[in-house]
Amino acid sequence: MHIGIIPDGNRRWSREKGLSIRLGHKAGAETLEKILDHAVKRYEFVKEISIYCLSTENLVKRTQEEIKDIFEIQADYFYRFSRDPVVHERHVRGRVLGFTSQLPTNVMDAIRRMEEATGAYSKHLVNFLMPYGGQQELINAAKRVVMPPYGPLALPNIKSSLEENLFLNSPVDLVIRTAENRLSNFLIYQTAYAEYIFLDKFWPSFTTEDLDMCMLEYNRRVKRRGG
Repeated sequence: MHIGIIPDGNRRWSREKGLSIRLGHKAGAETLEKILDHAVKRYEFVKEISIYCLSTENLVKRTQEEIKDIFEIQADYFYRFSRDPVVHERHVRGRVLGFTSQLPTNVMDAIRRMEEATGAYSKHLVNFLMPYGGQQELINAAKRVVMPPYGPLALPNIKSSLEENLFLNSPVDLVIRTAENRLSNFLIYQTAYAEYIFLDKFWPSFTTEDLDMCMLEYNRRVKRRGG
């Protein structure tokens, strides 16, 4: 099973509590750590989890101060991930996918540490999408399909050729989003037949019980996958 998570609402959570936006993002990172540990300990059949950590739009629309805070929190998170006992006990591999050339040195250093520390694991895979945008991912993949070394030879099998050029080519089974009821450019191709669960709460307030509820709801649903 592959779960996609859109952890939205850090800023609104912090405003509601009279805290700084930085503290909202920090609380969101702490929630993510708790949820991932719970997921890999309780749900062995969940082989892959993809988290929408930072969109390409965020880089343009947020202030430089906020982006700097986000990067610092993410760097710290990846260092913690590389040392997390649960990660090593459960053989969790962490990797970052997206337009990573836009990330600063401190974040890239932390990513390399995480990927080196967990690269040999294969029981669970956690994809951190940052900076990421689904439309641009598809555009870039399509460009590569019609250019060398693919070119016209790829056209008879364009589906597999396109999938080979995506950041992520495994289909998502369940998408969980907090605070809003839309995808916001998240894994557009990969979520074509996914089930969606939207929760009316901010991400820092998301609990392990909420995750358990989402898993129960997913199991109740009939998955038609277009049929």
